[in-house]
Amino acid sequence: MKITLAIPSYSYITTECVIALVDFLTKTPLDIHTAFVQSLYIDHARNQLVDFALQHGSAYLLFVDSDIQFPIDGLQRLLDHDKDIVGGYYNTRRGNCPVRVWDAAGKLTTPDPLPDSLFQCAVLPTGFMLIKLACLERLTRPYFQVITHEKGTIGEDVAFCKRCTDAGIEIYCDPGFKLGHVGKHIY
Repeated sequence: MKITLAIPSYSYITTECVIALVDFLTKTPLDIHTAFVQSLYIDHARNQLVDFALQHGSAYLLFVDSDIQFPIDGLQRLLDHDKDIVGGYYNTRRGNCPVRVWDAAGKLTTPDPLPDSLFQCAVLPTGFMLIKLACLERLTRPYFQVITHEKGTIGEDVAFCKRCTDAGIEIYCDPGFKLGHVGKHIY
């Protein structure tokens, strides 16, 4: 089973991400193909990475954003869930929760409290997300697209999740392992 480990980047990869990648790639027994795309447009980068994975016959695509620190067993944990789309949990660099779920009234909300095991969600950031590529057959291209409208902008990851849920593709979050979202703090 081939897996494409895909790293989109605006300009650089953090040291923490590089260390995690090297540690993982030197120790994994999995058939991993790596792909890096640098672009000012993250949606274009993600679409190019999907194309790379499909062209190379991968069954799965793991997005690892260039500012994510992850454990060696992170990918295996996601694979073990056997879901179409599953990702790990991390906060935004502002410290808030980016995951959204549907509440009883049918409204998108932040899970409170955050579950401590695998749960279904409506919105999950793509920074450490595993996608079974076969599920993308239910979507049209482009898979990732930033949407700008009169009220603002919807990021490519939120728009992707909406398209997936509209197509009946379930999205899951595993908060049971630690991911780091690397940024700068001003003290």
